[in-house]
Amino acid sequence: MHGRISAALERWQPRILRLSHAVHADPERSGEEFRAAKRASGLLRSAGFSFDAAQPVLPAAFSARYGAGNSWWPAASNTMPCRTLDTHADIT
Repeated sequence: MHGRISAALERWQPRILRLSHAVHADPERSGEEFRAAKRASGLLRSAGFSFDAAQPVLPAAFSARYGAGNSWWPAASNTMPCRTLDTHADIT
């Protein structure tokens, strides 16, 4: 398992790093990270994640799922709630 995770991280590292740099270069107000959320969801979608319904209370938020569980834990799925991608204290 550790080897699979390490290999996946190595494979995705350039894209994750580009996402990190793009989000940092384009700061948004806390709770209004629409561009950052669009970038992150695009990366997750390209990795095979599916997305839940829009989050009406937090419009810049999303939740994404990868997989639908496995035989030893049928109810399991990998969920990534994502509310704040880029918050800068000096932006008000």
